[in-house]
Amino acid sequence: MKKALIIFCSPHRQGNTASLVEVFKKHFDGGITQIDLFPHLSKGISPCIDCKGCKNKVGCVLSDDFAKIISDDYDVLVIASPIYMSNMPPPFWNIISRFNFTFSNRIYLKQSKTFKEKEGVLILTGGGSECKKLMGKTNEDEAIKQANYVFAKLNARPNHIYLSLQTDTIPASQDEEIKEKIKEGAIELSH
Repeated sequence: MKKALIIFCSPHRQGNTASLVEVFKKHFDGGITQIDLFPHLSKGISPCIDCKGCKNKVGCVLSDDFAKIISDDYDVLVIASPIYMSNMPPPFWNIISRFNFTFSNRIYLKQSKTFKEKEGVLILTGGGSECKKLMGKTNEDEAIKQANYVFAKLNARPNHIYLSLQTDTIPASQDEEIKEKIKEGAIELSH
């Protein structure tokens, strides 16, 4: 049985992003673990505090849900997030900072972490017509780059990207086209 790890980057358990995650969960025939990044939903993931523990110990010494991410005990990595000001939400950046351990382990301990190959799924929601004016390009470019950094670190191929980017006019729960694509993707990834 395949396993999926969902990194849920929304502060809303019943918002646009959550509605699309539920479609994935309903149609993925395997084990699912979900990490909620916002601290009011769970303990979240702390940022790197430059404690220097990874100079002396393999991995990251901080104790939180980041351990589930680097456990490498899953076949499918799902990053599900709203886009805020053309970026991933601030708690997602905590994950990026925590990969500092890979540098310290490699330099100081001569240890490199190799993650098994896995499938990557990116679900992004947003409206952001004002941000598009500010950025001068599409609203999702920066968020995709940020997610791709984490996919690359964890050796996940982001072959499944689902964008519901008109939530200022159409709630994601009513975006039938993207819901159908997520359903098909979840079924495919189950096998």
